[in-house]
Amino acid sequence: VFCYGCPEIAPTCAFRSGVPCPVRTFLSCERQIVRPPVCIAKVKFFVKFASMTRKFSSLLALTVLLLCSLTGCGARVRQYKVKVEKEYPHDVSSYTQGLFFDGGKFYESTGQYGESTFRIVDLETGSALKKMDFAPKYFVEGSVILDGKLYILTWTSKVAFVYDAETLEYLQTYSYPREGWGLTTDGKNLIASNGSSRLYFMLAEE
Repeated sequence: VFCYGCPEIAPTCAFRSGVPCPVRTFLSCERQIVRPPVCIAKVKFFVKFASMTRKFSSLLALTVLLLCSLTGCGARVRQYKVKVEKEYPHDVSSYTQGLFFDGGKFYESTGQYGESTFRIVDLETGSALKKMDFAPKYFVEGSVILDGKLYILTWTSKVAFVYDAETLEYLQTYSYPREGWGLTTDGKNLIASNGSSRLYFMLAEE
């Protein structure tokens, strides 16, 4: 009995008894490592199965397209327009990174190295009622208030600052594992972005 591997240990086809398997066996006489060959009957079965799978996939795709055409899933996305109700003045020197309202107050965090600030802003005049400056090494990003605490992210410093939301008194600094970008809340979690399509939901205690 002979196969394309070692003639001393060549197996025969299980489906065709006594006939050498025509598919090359992976065998090494020197190392005595034998991997059973794939019988031609099995090969034909898998080829036929793969062909049937491709036909089924094509049929499924055509069915989905037909259903879409009948149900209107290919309709255009609804578009909306905005209407400006009122304009307010704003400090054009502010490199705005975070902006939100809380308790009727307007809060804003601004970026740029050496110019980063957090401020409570008078909506009618655009002037800062209270302002905190940050060290030049920090580029401040998003900010938000949750449970009486103010959270402020930094861009690449991988730290987040926490303050008392009422007094703006410093409370602590957290290590932050990624770039800081936007920051908001759903009332339970801090929700942060990192410039990608991902959002990170974090517990305030973390």
